[in-house]
Amino acid sequence: MALAIALPLASMAQGYPMKIAEIPSNSGFSSDYDASTDIWTLTCEKNDGAAYVPFFRMNAITEKVPDKYTALCFEYRSTHDIANIDMVMYKVFLGSATKTYNITNKMLASDDWKTMRVDISSQRTNQGVRFLNKAGQYQDLRFPGLPVGGAIQVRNIRYDENEFSFKDLSLDANSGGLIEAEDFNGAADTKGGHSSRHNQLPELNTYYKHPTGKYFPIYAWGSVDFNGGMGDKAPAFLHEQYKELWDCGFTITQGTAWPGVDKAFLFDGQEVNGVDINLHEGTELMMICKAGLDNYNDVKSNVNSFKSSPRVAGWFIMDEPHRVHFPEMTRKVNWIREFDTEHLLYGNLLNISTSMSAIGFTSYDEYVHTFMREVGTGFISYDYYPVRQYDDTKEIYIEPDFFQNLEIVSKLAKYYRTSFWAFAHSVASNCGKVGVSYPTPEEDHMRVQIFGNLAYGAQGVQYFTYKCPNPYGGYTYYDAPIDVNNEKTPVWYMVQNINRDIHALTWVFLGAEFLGAGHTNAETPVGCSRLTKDMLPEGINSVTSDGPGVCVSMLKNGKNLFMMVLNGDIHKTQKVTIAKDIAVKRVLMDGTTEADAAGSKEYELTPGHFVLYLVSENETETQVADMPVYESSDYRDDAADVFITADENASGGYYLSAMGDPRWDSYSAIIPANGDRTISRDEAIANWGSVFNYTVKVPSDMTVDISVKHSVPWSEYGRVASTGVMPGYQYMIDGMPSLNWPKQYAASMILSIDGKEITPTDQPLRPSVPEIFSEDGADFDAILADRSRWISTKEANGSVSNVLYFWPKSGSDDGLTPGYNDKPDYRNVKLPAGTYKFTVKSLCYPWHFDNLRITPANSESAIDNIEIVPERPADNRIFNLMGVECKEPLAPGIYIRNGEKFIVR
Repeated sequence: MALAIALPLASMAQGYPMKIAEIPSNSGFSSDYDASTDIWTLTCEKNDGAAYVPFFRMNAITEKVPDKYTALCFEYRSTHDIANIDMVMYKVFLGSATKTYNITNKMLASDDWKTMRVDISSQRTNQGVRFLNKAGQYQDLRFPGLPVGGAIQVRNIRYDENEFSFKDLSLDANSGGLIEAEDFNGAADTKGGHSSRHNQLPELNTYYKHPTGKYFPIYAWGSVDFNGGMGDKAPAFLHEQYKELWDCGFTITQGTAWPGVDKAFLFDGQEVNGVDINLHEGTELMMICKAGLDNYNDVKSNVNSFKSSPRVAGWFIMDEPHRVHFPEMTRKVNWIREFDTEHLLYGNLLNISTSMSAIGFTSYDEYVHTFMREVGTGFISYDYYPVRQYDDTKEIYIEPDFFQNLEIVSKLAKYYRTSFWAFAHSVASNCGKVGVSYPTPEEDHMRVQIFGNLAYGAQGVQYFTYKCPNPYGGYTYYDAPIDVNNEKTPVWYMVQNINRDIHALTWVFLGAEFLGAGHTNAETPVGCSRLTKDMLPEGINSVTSDGPGVCVSMLKNGKNLFMMVLNGDIHKTQKVTIAKDIAVKRVLMDGTTEADAAGSKEYELTPGHFVLYLVSENETETQVADMPVYESSDYRDDAADVFITADENASGGYYLSAMGDPRWDSYSAIIPANGDRTISRDEAIANWGSVFNYTVKVPSDMTVDISVKHSVPWSEYGRVASTGVMPGYQYMIDGMPSLNWPKQYAASMILSIDGKEITPTDQPLRPSVPEIFSEDGADFDAILADRSRWISTKEANGSVSNVLYFWPKSGSDDGLTPGYNDKPDYRNVKLPAGTYKFTVKSLCYPWHFDNLRITPANSESAIDNIEIVPERPADNRIFNLMGVECKEPLAPGIYIRNGEKFIVR
């Protein structure tokens, strides 16, 4: 039942054909053309990057190229890797080159024929360019990265569809065939053909390590000023600055520009400007070292010299990077990790108001995700300075997406199981956007920023800046905590007050887990959720205010559950009313608590101030399971986001691991700006599952049975299917707001052919899953043995479902060896002769996919006898989706009675 051998690439060419029409005189190529094979051999004779560059000119198009063709394709062989390639588009009727595109794809040196596929979809849809839409257009393809003496061979130039077959998948009319999971379609844009969110972090990634012991991390940018020109007085002056920094409440100082000075801070008994001094004396400050890390040799010297100091908090990587800076950051991370695997790696990101297209991304989520996956610092730090002032009216305001940035970063920190740090702006300047400046800091304004960060679970706070910078680049700064003359300003005392409160509440905030936040504003802040009663801790009935609205945050720290009500308005004092049925403890600003009886109570909150309740001291502590690690082979170089695992037990030597996101315990995709947490089924699949397309050729009319070769390890399945992710704050499925997606659809799939979903055969029931996961799986084994505890696979409306469910063979089955179910999963599927797109849509992790076995219906490999499950006597008991019996009255949700689902709204 093997598939036919793949055809040679030349015979598979299709699309809109193009030709090499000319090697112009100013091209650096010499050429030879073999008409019998339609192969051009092009040798680079000249390449000065200017007057002579190796390139060829394609023929002018004779008509508009069909819109479906969004990829430039050609087969090639090359003597060298070529990273620098570009295409110049001409419009003959305008008589000049109108656009040059740099091609980011890399041509690899190869003696075998390879296919180059360049995504041109954005150029084709750009109305200003109108690419390939009119006869007469032609293009040059330039290879400035090919050195003199290098050569390429080219054939089959064409404009083609984005998605393409990775292999020729042709069924045999007599025996059918196997569709190997790993041979899913490819795409020029790397997105068509499959969809996957396997975010396994870099090998050298260091998960967050708290750097400041018993203290909360409070980091001062622009910390101290070393003035070597002061001679022997410079060390004492520097020491005094460190003590002032500590007195202001900071716990982390930024390193200076001089590694030698930093060494005198990190180790006692050092000399600065000929003076013996202990710069750290009288403080418990830690340092993030910044100087002396610009090249490998300096990193080797300074990291090895400094890493043994107990005062090292970490190493500074880069501030506010763009996409193009990530490789440089990764290189520095790898240098440092060669010599130190213990300390923090500090890289600070831009904020949500940045133009993402200008820095190489399509969304802020993509920016943070890519940073975490590629750079490997292990935690998130970002700066957002939301308090601004209009230059003309002098009106001070706060940017509306301040809390949205916190929503996204807190969500992704949870997703990556790490922590985040955030900022307050502590200096006035003119470096805002046009017509807007940063005003002189006010304590209430900084409190909104600092305690807004803490309300969302920040594990470090930062101030930009501590010491006032000198003017540069047209920017001026003033009213920082320390002015340009090294004198304290009123802002210093404001910052000291705020930091004093943070230290008093360290037992609340340090190590706190952010559970969620809701806002009471008449117009909910962009990207945020409106507060609803079900978001509040049990026993808290309502939180209201007489002003613009407040942020209500829930935090858990160990067994303690806190509710924080923050006035996030920078102008207005608000009277807040909290109604509750339970007694709580109110946490005061000095860190002590006082009893607060049940009932309704009012509080007056000035901007940036808050009420903090200790609601419970007996919560179940969060247990974080270890992340499974999947091996990824080099079988394909066009799908880095897919775990293609090599395994001798797999039919083709490989299988697809996970079939969804192993970080399944949250909804981490983009939250709509309107804060609506309602998502579609496709959005749920994009978050928790994966999709793979296969182009299959059927030589003659066939009726087939289809079986899915798979495996489902209990240790992964049991965790997902027992708990899932509760709907509400993170997400709600459109039309089914109480549906717990991962719990319902763990290890399941839908098969479609040309977009039409196929209904599985003979799967009326599936086993329920114990509500509490256990490693031994004994409870699950009991359910497997007792079909009265199985649940219907029908949809909530009673219709037969197109979802195919998988489950472990037993509660002790933790293997990855794939196998088929006893009977084909899909029977009597009619396939008239033709070409089809098979789509395997995994609804949710965790299962592993080896192949689709396709056999002629009623063949020997198929099982003809369909098992009829005897109908059980109706007993009218009601069960939830976990198989636990429930009594009426029922809370809203999905239930099962006599094997049928029904909804209580």
